[in-house]
Order: sequence, then C-alpha cells, then structure tokens
Amino acid sequence: MGLLPALLLGFLPGEKNELYDWVQHLVAGLVFGAIFALTFLAGDWRRHWVVPFAGMAAGTIITAVIWRQGLPNFQGIFALAGSLVGGGYWFSQRREKPILIETVFVAVGSTLSLWALSQLSWWVPFSQTLATLNNRLWFLAITAATVGCLCVWQRAAVGARLSRTFPLLDALMLVMLAAAVVRTTDLADSILAAHHWSVYVAPAEMVREGRSLLGQVPSQYGFLSMLVLAGLPASSCFEGLYWMQVVTLWLSGAVVYFVIRTWLAAWWWQLGTGLVVTTCVAFFCGDISQLCGPMLYPSAGAVRFLWVHLLLGYLFWWHQMASSQATTRRVLWIGSVIWLLGVLWSVESALYVTAAWLPAASLLAMPANAENFSVAERLRALFAGISLVLRIVGLYLAGAVLLIGICYRLIYHGWPSWGAYFEYARAFSSGFGAMPIDPRGPVWALLLLHTALLAALVSINRRRHLVLIWAAWGAFWSVSTYYISRSHAGNISNLGSTLLLIIGLFIPVVKAGDLRGLVRPWAWIVVTTWMGAMLWLVVTNTPALKRQWTEYQVTPHVDRLLPAQAEAGQLLAQCQRTQPGYFSMIGVNDFACVTIELTTPHPNWLPLRSLPLYGPLPIEQREHYLDAYHQRPMSGWLLAPLQMEAGLSWLFDYIDARYSVTTYLRNDHWQAWYYVPKSKFESGGVKNQMANKFYGHKRGADETLQFTRKFGGNVDSRLLATTAKFYDFAKGRSIIGVTADSAEMRVSFPTNRIETEMVLRRADGDAGGVLAADFVAYASPIDQPGVRFERWRGRIKLPADKKEFSVTERIDGSRMHTLFTVEIPKEFSGRMVAGWRNLNVTDVTRDTDAPAWLSPTSEVAVPMDETALARLLPDNWRPAEAWMRRAQVGRHGIELSPGGEIWLKLNHSLAKLVGTSMAWAPAMSGKETEIHGLWYKGGRMFWHDQPWPKDQPANIRPFQAVGAEVGGWLVIAADLNPARVPALVRVTEVQEVK
Repeated sequence: MGLLPALLLGFLPGEKNELYDWVQHLVAGLVFGAIFALTFLAGDWRRHWVVPFAGMAAGTIITAVIWRQGLPNFQGIFALAGSLVGGGYWFSQRREKPILIETVFVAVGSTLSLWALSQLSWWVPFSQTLATLNNRLWFLAITAATVGCLCVWQRAAVGARLSRTFPLLDALMLVMLAAAVVRTTDLADSILAAHHWSVYVAPAEMVREGRSLLGQVPSQYGFLSMLVLAGLPASSCFEGLYWMQVVTLWLSGAVVYFVIRTWLAAWWWQLGTGLVVTTCVAFFCGDISQLCGPMLYPSAGAVRFLWVHLLLGYLFWWHQMASSQATTRRVLWIGSVIWLLGVLWSVESALYVTAAWLPAASLLAMPANAENFSVAERLRALFAGISLVLRIVGLYLAGAVLLIGICYRLIYHGWPSWGAYFEYARAFSSGFGAMPIDPRGPVWALLLLHTALLAALVSINRRRHLVLIWAAWGAFWSVSTYYISRSHAGNISNLGSTLLLIIGLFIPVVKAGDLRGLVRPWAWIVVTTWMGAMLWLVVTNTPALKRQWTEYQVTPHVDRLLPAQAEAGQLLAQCQRTQPGYFSMIGVNDFACVTIELTTPHPNWLPLRSLPLYGPLPIEQREHYLDAYHQRPMSGWLLAPLQMEAGLSWLFDYIDARYSVTTYLRNDHWQAWYYVPKSKFESGGVKNQMANKFYGHKRGADETLQFTRKFGGNVDSRLLATTAKFYDFAKGRSIIGVTADSAEMRVSFPTNRIETEMVLRRADGDAGGVLAADFVAYASPIDQPGVRFERWRGRIKLPADKKEFSVTERIDGSRMHTLFTVEIPKEFSGRMVAGWRNLNVTDVTRDTDAPAWLSPTSEVAVPMDETALARLLPDNWRPAEAWMRRAQVGRHGIELSPGGEIWLKLNHSLAKLVGTSMAWAPAMSGKETEIHGLWYKGGRMFWHDQPWPKDQPANIRPFQAVGAEVGGWLVIAADLNPARVPALVRVTEVQEVK
C-alpha cells in the first residue's frame, strides 16, 4: 500500500501537473489511514513472516520505480556511503539471526535516499560539489558519524550504560542556536527581504493604524500572527518582524533540540544534537544555496510552522513523562488550547495542527489499555474518543469565534468576514504560483520518509506510541502540502526543521518496538541520510559558509539595512512641501517594495506597502481592500520609479477610475502624482468632461485623441458642454444625443464657421416607420450665454427603410459661441437617438495666447531656453514661443514623462514638423510613453496619427504635427500613463511657409 504514491509518480500516464501531484498526496493519506485500520483493528498480524517480506518487496519496487525515472547526477560515492550505512546496520545487529537481506535493503535504500537528498542542491549539481577531495571526505565523514551514533543508540536500546547529560551544555547549545538565528547578515541591501517581509509588515501596520483584519486588511499569512506582530513593542512592524522571527526560530529550534537530545544520555550527543539542530534551523532552511536561513524568508521558517512544533513537542513530553488517564485528560484540554492558537494563527497553521492533533487526540481520548480490547471494543472506544475530541475542539472554536465577533462589534462596529480567513488558501489552491513535481528530483526522499512512518505504524500496537506516530505523520502529511503546491527543491529544505522534529519523534517509537521489527531498518535509512544531508549540504557549500562566517553581523534595527533610496526620500520631501498629505510608494513592478513604505510607519494614501500582497487575489478583491482602507476616496501622493515594468495596469486602472491628477513632480529616478477624488459630476460625465465620461479613465493627450477618434471633428472636447448623453456603437462614429425630450450642446469658444453632422439613428428592435426630430443652431454671445441668435432650423426625418440618416450643415458662428439644440416629438420617444457628431470648425476668430495644456494637472510650465530648443529642434528653425511641462532637457533630446507636453507657437506661418521618440534608456525600449503630434488654435485641433513605416527601426517611434491655417501651436504630447517610462523626443525636420 505504501507503493501507491510512488507508482502514481512513476508510472501513471498523462501530463504531470499540480492536480496530478495532489492526487498522489491524497492517496498517501488514504494509505496511512488504511494501514492504521489494519493495525488497530485487525489483530496481531504484524509478526507474520509476510510483513517483513512485504516490506522488502516494497523497498525493491520503490527502487525499481526510482531507477526507471533515471538517476541524474548519480555518483558512485553514494553507493559507497550507502554500503557504509548497510555495514553499520549489520555491525549493530550482528548477534541476531542472519540479516543479510535486511543489510542489502538498508544499503540500497540509503544509496537511493542519499541520491534523492543530493537533488536538494538545486543551484549547482551535487556531483560538481563532490568533484573536490575535501567535499568527498566531508560527505563520507558525516555519513560515518551518523552511522556511529546509530550504533551507540542501538546498544543503548538493549540496555547498555551511557554517560550523563549536563544542563550547562544544554544552555550552551541554546545560546549557539540563538547566535545563529539572530544574525542579519543577508538582510543588508536585500530587495528579497523587502519583498518577503512586506506581506507581513503591511497588514500589521494597517492593524496598528486601527484597521481590522478579516474584511478591511488583506493578510496572506494569518490572523493571530498579524495581531501579535502589530502588538510587539517595536518602533515599526518591520523591526518587530525581526524579533518575532528570532523568538519563533529559537523556540522551535529548542523544541527540536530537546526531542532529539533524548535519544542518548551522553554529553557528546548533546554537542552533536546542538550542531545538527543549529545547522538545520539557521542554515539548511531558507535559501540553502546562500545558507541565509529563514530570516530572509519568514514564510519558510518558524513564523509559519511554530504551532505544529509546539504541539508535537507537547505530545512528546506527554509520551516521555506521563500516561495516566487523569493526566491524559489534562493533555487533551491543554493540547486543544495549543491547537486553537495554531488554528487562529493562520489557515496553513490550522491545517498543520489539525492534521497532527485530531487523529492523535482521538487515540489519546481512548482508555490506556485499549490495545487489550477486542476489535469491536476498540472500534467503540475509538469512536468515543473521536466524539470527545470533536466536542472539545468544537467548544474551543465556537468560544473563540464568539469572542472575536464580540470584540469586532465593540471595537470596529461590525462583524468579521470569515471568508477572508480562507481567501489566500483558495487563491493558491487554484494554481497561483504552482510548480509540478519533478519525478527525478528530491520528492523520493519524502516518499521514503512516508514509508518509514508506515513501517513504524506496522511495528507497534501500544496506544501511547500510536499517538506519537499519528501526530508525526499528520504533521508530515500536512506540511508536505507546502512542497506539493510549489514543488521546488528549496521548499523541501524549508521544511527541514519540521522534518527533523518528525524524525526525532520517530526514533523513540523505534526504540520501543521489536529489535528485529520492520521499522528498525527504515530508521537506519532515514536517520543517516536525512540528518547527514542537513550537515553535508551545508558543510560542502564552502563559499556560502565562509561568507556567513566572515560577514556575520547582528543589527537589531534592521530597517537600517535596506537600500536607502535617497532619491525617493528627496522627492517625497518635495511632495510634502508642495502639498502636505497622505502618500504611497510603489516599486518598479508588482514584486518590488519600497524601503520608506516598510520602515517608516505612516498612514498610506492607498494600502500599497506590499504590492505582492495583492498578487494572488482576483481583481475585484484587490479593489475591495483598496476601497476599504479609508472607506471613502482621499487625496494623496503616489510615488513610483521612472522605470516601471508591466503588471501594474490593474492598479492604475483602479486609480484612474476614482481620482484625477492635479500635480506632477519628478527627479532623475522617481516621479510623483498628486491625486484628488473625482466628483460624481466628473465620474458621471456631464459638462466639459465628456472624454472622461465616454472613454473610461484615460487622461491627458490620449483623452482628447480618443474623443476625436470616436466622435469625429476637430473640436477640443474639453470646450464642449452638453446636457445630452454619449452613445457609442460597435460600427460607425459615436453620437452625442438623446432618445427622448430635448438636449443642448454648446461649443464654448468663438468661431467664424462650424459645420456639424445631425444624426438620427433607429433603436434596435424598432418596428420601423418614418421618424423625425427638430434641430436648431444658434450663435450665442460669449458674455451673454442666455442670448441666442438663430442661424439654422429644420426637421430631419429618418426614412422608414433606413437604420441611420444624417444631414451636414455649415453654421455661421459670427465670432460667438455656437449652441445646438434637438427635440424629439413625444410620439417618437425611445425609438431613436437624435444628436450630433463630427463637429468641424473651419475658421476660428483668434489665436490661442498660451498653451491649453491637455493633461489635467497643475505643474508649473517652463519656458524653453536656447539650450532646450537646441536639444529638440533643428538649427534652422525656432518658434515664436516655446513651453514645456513634465519634461526635462536630456543629452540627446527632451525627455517627456507620461503626461508631458511641448508647445511651440508659430509666428504667423504655416508649419509642419516631423520627429522621432524612443525610450529614454535603451533597456526600457518598448515601455516608453506614446507620443502624439497635433496642431492647436483657439479650441480647434488637428491630430496627426498615422501608421508607422514598415521599415522603421523597432525602437524608434515617428510623430508629426501639421498646421491647418496660419498661426496656432504645434504640440508634442505624451500619454498620461503612469506605467510607462519617459520618452526621448527629437524633431528632425521643420517645414515652414510664411
């Protein structure tokens, strides 16, 4: 039965994907349950000769399955070390009956386990590491040392006397462990630390600000864990996380130390245990390639696995110290408290402690002499124990949920949303960040440990031992999901301290079993290979080990170790001088985090301390948390690097939908926008904001360009005011109009002549027939908008057989504003759209005195001096005036940031300019803001967007601007898209006619 996961891994056809991996994992759980049923209920069948034979057959078939997958990077030294383990097993058992077959099994199993564990060296093939003589000697010496310890342990198991232990040595070993876990060597200037710490720091800081978990604050790593972090007496949650990691790593390491230390009563074993545990907890876990330990990656350390360690340690204490029924009941209640704290800690912790506690507690609740019961009595006792445990944990859980609900009602005036407790688990279980298992990788080491636990289950029948094995296996099976969900070799090493603790629980059961039981050879395979690997993978990583030794440092104020990002701080100070208020800062992509956000507690404009926190969530849930932070839109600054990568469009779409930019600042590396909430008037889109209304939330030059493309004509959309609605159609141009009653549209600048297309469009599903609407055009004085001089009137009819009909009329503007009205007779209400499109001004009355900036911001415009003009223009042409905004002079042109504009005034002439744009830095090619060229005069504008030449170089984007009449301004404008980097623009040619 233990073969089933291995057979699934090695033989079943089909694509190896995450679903396939989870099937294996569930099968492993079913196998263990079936073995327990046979062991617990089917009587004393374990001593039959078939059982050890089946065990040997299982090992043989597993060997064949592994061999079939291939053994990449297999080295002969693995066979030599495996033979050493087999020889040690033979030596320790030499006085027993012939054990040749067992010895061969141990040797082969150890060889394969050593190969599987060598695959944990993912950064460089371990065969390359073993190329040096020193590393080969270390590998063999460590294996020989573990074999020697097991030989001594074997003698102790049969009653040999050993030396004593010393409490002072225990204290020294714990000090050594503390010195290893407290180091901050790898935090200095680490962007990885900022990323991985941010998902803890951001929720905790929001809790400190008064926001609530379970509804208002996203939390990837739990509930109680964030409350504890927020409550620590540290200057910031970033510093608090450091101390939280130090304490939890040391505490979990201490549990592992005292469990393994009980194997042998000898001072030298205390030293050896301290060395193994320190190496595992502080170097093997985390990024083993750099030996940085879990400090850099909190989710790979005790912050995640603490409570399952404490629970297993508590059960081990019970196993060693007490077994009376009265003591057992206390253990049930105290163990359930630890379980409850683990459940509240995080959803992952809840899985770990539940899988470890509930099966073990159910056995614990049975009578102590249950092994003497009949099968029926055992079954009744088991169900009685399960019922008791479920009542206890149900009572604890219900009380906790009720208490939390009452606290939320009193503090936050609402109820917790318990769905948020599970939301990240759902996101990751749906495949976020998944990696399939490599059938030729270290997964076989996990399968061998799984089978060893099965062998322990088969070899014992006493309840107190079964409790320990069930707890160990439940922990093993549940924490393995950490590897199943993202099957990278590094995630097995991250489980190192937990797996070492499980092996530590496994050995006392082996000692309590038969000397020749099935579990003893598996103990030799597991202990020598796993404990040995935790040493030789570290010791043979010489460069990383030397660096950790020579660069060892402890800096409790860890916020000082992150990159300073001085330019960001300078721009932030400028922002606060310009407009004091809330601020948020983001990095170049959805992975990066900003030091100031993490280490400087402050109320955010938006909760963006950790963009990685939002990655697993669906878009609507991300927006929910952004909305919930302030409960209502607030004004504030957003700071971001000039060089930004893709992946943040969801964030800027969210911001664009709710805020408008009023100020833009930048320096050489960073940029900042000051956002104010859009009013209902703006977001609903009525007067003077038609582009915002009709085209989502695009801004700046692209805003007016999109309006022109849809509506047609050459009128600046910002100078249109209307009471009508905008109707967009899949085919044909859009219409400003109504379906009933009447509407007006005013062109709010003086014109000489203007023409408009008046349109009737039949509604979908209309029965047909002739429809009509009445149109009127007026000239209206600029200073007397209520006065109207009629210029045209007429009724336009839509023929019965037409879907759409239009009439174009030229109107005399008389150097005044132009007002258009439409009225639909009541009998035609709802049957059509009547309105206007394609407004074309053919002649304006006056020029534009100053730039009519397209981007809705309030930065100060800068006049262009000769230095700037020389960077932009050919030597043979200069404009009458030149202004720029959101732009700076570069070495080879003008750098236009998103939303940047250059306005060049013509000197009573017609002119055409042609230019090119490219990314301001070659590495950012393709990510620069889009550049448009246009001509503007008195509210009349002409865009010049044309297809790029087919032979145009990929990194160069052409643009042009052409005057439609004498005078006006030639404009070079950049889209206001914060996700884009600045573009370097240069005018290559200017043609002018006086």
